[in-house]
Amino acid sequence: MIVIALQPKGKAPALENLDPVDNQHKGNLAPIAVSTSALGVTSRQVDVVALQEKIGRIDGVEAARVVAGNGQIEEIHVLARRNKAPKQLVRDVQSLSQALFGEDIDRRIVSVVQLADSDLDGGLRPALVDISETLDGSRAEIVVKLRWKDSVFSGTSGGAASTATRARQIAEATIDAVRQGIHPDAALAVSSMVI
Repeated sequence: MIVIALQPKGKAPALENLDPVDNQHKGNLAPIAVSTSALGVTSRQVDVVALQEKIGRIDGVEAARVVAGNGQIEEIHVLARRNKAPKQLVRDVQSLSQALFGEDIDRRIVSVVQLADSDLDGGLRPALVDISETLDGSRAEIVVKLRWKDSVFSGTSGGAASTATRARQIAEATIDAVRQGIHPDAALAVSSMVI
């Protein structure tokens, strides 16, 4: 884990630069990076995709994006409904990250946008609700759920349990969900994919 600290430019860290009221640094400060691996602790990386998926399952969260660079989480963006206070959503993200991944998240890197339910529902485009994968030996079944026109449509696709075929199975399950929204007998297919 990399810890970001602040120190005055050209000086050693000084306690007088810490505001005792809100524990914020003041003055002319520059970021410095301290790696725990330099302190004899093994550095580890968080599975960003798994964290993003788990954040998307928090009550009230419609979408989440985790931005990482050099194996470290830099930003977390959350689109949520108004059923929870933004501060509570940030705490939920922090708790989830700590409990499942052992990763402390600074509240300042989490941004929350809340929209009214009417703005999130019934859009002109289908919205992704969930993607799930069930493994049974060497077979995998993908289920994609889309919200569209005040309804939720599920599409499925099955095949070999392989990372090489997973993206295509997700695309086929998505097309199947769209087909359910248009007409169950509509002829739709995936012709090509670019990942």
